[in-house]
Amino acid sequence: IGFQSLFPELYQHFQLENVNTVMFLTEWFTTMYVYNLPIKTVAFIWDHFLYGYGLHVLFRVGLSILKIQHENLIVVPMEDILKVLKKKIRHIPADEIMSTAMKIELSSPTREFLNG
Repeated sequence: IGFQSLFPELYQHFQLENVNTVMFLTEWFTTMYVYNLPIKTVAFIWDHFLYGYGLHVLFRVGLSILKIQHENLIVVPMEDILKVLKKKIRHIPADEIMSTAMKIELSSPTREFLNG
């Protein structure tokens, strides 16, 4: 939901490289990004999660990471895609992640899905 329509070129590359979003999103969402981002960034995410944005912020942060890393991800094979998404996102400044995340417009079906 969202990834394919927002980043069709990246989505196609992931398909060609046999990268399924479950390979990185599961860890991001179940740990609320604790293992992948600096504590300052995690604190921003948790603040937004707890004070009104809920699952929307987790989803938007994931999309913002893909957007910010798009140029790095589109040119590498599966192994490197996963390295970037699991280890090399720690250097992205918290304000860049959050400002990018809050600018991402979620589609109606995505919002309905996240609202349960």
